[in-house]
Amino acid sequence: MPEFVSNHLLLVAAFAAVLAALVGQEVGRLTRKYKTLSPAQLTQLINRDGALVIDVRAINDFQSGHVPGSRHVAMSQFDPENKELAKLKDLPVAVVCKTGQTSGEAANRLAKAGFGKVYSLEGGIEAWRGAELPVAKGNKSRARRYGFASTPGHFRCRSGFSRDRAASYASTTPRAHRAQ
Repeated sequence: MPEFVSNHLLLVAAFAAVLAALVGQEVGRLTRKYKTLSPAQLTQLINRDGALVIDVRAINDFQSGHVPGSRHVAMSQFDPENKELAKLKDLPVAVVCKTGQTSGEAANRLAKAGFGKVYSLEGGIEAWRGAELPVAKGNKSRARRYGFASTPGHFRCRSGFSRDRAASYASTTPRAHRAQ
């Protein structure tokens, strides 16, 4: 064994670096304050709990297709301390991006700001589309800055989305993708 290490020092160093990166990533995953969801789990969260879905992609990407009912907030303008968003700390909040990388950063910021139920869509909108779930196109669900408003005991968005509309997911979601 020591002879192998001395003869293949670069190979052993590369293995050690990859192993350290994997261990670091796994420790980070276990200690983060948000959870990742599959597209089917996100659909279930929307249907059952009326989750607020925030899409942090560029506006052009959002307009070309997004989770129905989601709200667009560009990552450059994303502020978990925004007073309209802060009113919704008790609601489950799911963050969506293109592949699931940027949404993790936004979800972490929400968790640090005191949001209790924070989720990130694993695989992003690409996974959502890959699961053949419905997408909305255009800019209909984008309201001012964040477009959120809340009243005691009820959640709504200024553009008309309410918890009651989450039930529409059940009728538009293919049966194979519905939570059992």
